[in-house]
Amino acid sequence: MVERSITPSRKWYLLAAALVAGGIIVVLWGTFGFVSAMRSALGQEVLVPGSGEVILDKPGTYNVLHEYEAVAEGRLRSEPPGVPGLKVMLRDAGGCEVPLRASNDLSDISIGQRKARVLWEFSVSSGGRYVLEGRYDRGEIGPKAVLTVGSEIGPKVVPFVIAIVGCVLSLFGATAISIAVPWLRARNRRKSIAV
Repeated sequence: MVERSITPSRKWYLLAAALVAGGIIVVLWGTFGFVSAMRSALGQEVLVPGSGEVILDKPGTYNVLHEYEAVAEGRLRSEPPGVPGLKVMLRDAGGCEVPLRASNDLSDISIGQRKARVLWEFSVSSGGRYVLEGRYDRGEIGPKAVLTVGSEIGPKVVPFVIAIVGCVLSLFGATAISIAVPWLRARNRRKSIAV
């Protein structure tokens, strides 16, 4: 009697394991990119009222955020999101004002003890040194706040979403293989015995 090999081969289990490993690697890659994007979103801090220099690496769109929970002046600050009455301006190295636009997306960002809300966005045609200034109208006294200038978040989230979708698909594929291969092998084994 000639013994036939049972199909599908056990090598399919290696493919399932490779899909799981690949999914894990893709999620780690996406998570690393996402965390670094969040860190760059909460970039350079300026305590207002007052002004501070921010250095922008390259041309593009940036955000100005209000850190409503932040460590500033050696203590944890916690206040409601938003800075009513605060006038905020951004100037380039030549003193020209860079227009700030109210953000359409009042999204919150949280990393550790830092929590911030995107309030304004702006675009610059070149990287370099800029001055962010926040002040209240004459005679008006308001609370101190921490503003942060950071990179735009949206485009940096795309790789994370792709990574999550890739992981789900790879886990789905690995699960399908892990269920189908033993079932097919058992069915084909019964067929070969019956023959």
